Amino acid sequence: MSESRFEVLETKVAFQEELITQLDDALIAQQKQITELQLQLKVLQSEFKSLETQMPDSPEPPPPHY
Repeated sequence: MSESRFEVLETKVAFQEELITQLDDALIAQQKQITELQLQLKVLQSEFKSLETQMPDSPEPPPPHY
């Protein structure tokens, strides 16, 4: 192979390595965000269940003017 073909291949590999690093960083950030969102969802579910237990079983009757 000629020297220029090696340079082209080395350049492509360098760009691919940089792209893989960027994609890996993006994946790590997305996984962190997913984990945080899952935690927030669990907190909201817990709060919802707590509020649900505080609600009366039957609704209040409408005011007399209805």
